[in-house]
Amino acid sequence: MKYKIITDDTFDIAKRLKAIDNNYIIKWNILKKRYEVFYDEGDKQVLQIVLPYSELDTRTLNIVNKTRVENYKALIAEIEQKNQKLTQEAEKQLKDNANYQMKEMTKYILKKGDNYNIDFSDSYKTKWF
Repeated sequence: MKYKIITDDTFDIAKRLKAIDNNYIIKWNILKKRYEVFYDEGDKQVLQIVLPYSELDTRTLNIVNKTRVENYKALIAEIEQKNQKLTQEAEKQLKDNANYQMKEMTKYILKKGDNYNIDFSDSYKTKWF
């Protein structure tokens, strides 16, 4: 037996989930030790979401409501907004890092000034002869 169907729990999450949609089923995955929400389609039960929590509480209802098919447009918009924000932050960090490195190189070059003359006449001679 891989799953145990949850029908009663402390906060009546299983019953409250049925109030959202009567086809939802909460199961405890014995092997992986986690809660999973399935949708009963009559002939088969399809995994809808693996709950990231170790206990059943209001967060379960929140995440199921948030990830319902009816809310997919809002969910996709939220994901795209977060991805755009992450991209902007990564670009800003890259620019800040490049700016810092350029300032350090500029300080180094200005500090050496005209006193820094390199003699290239010995550059191609080996030291081990």
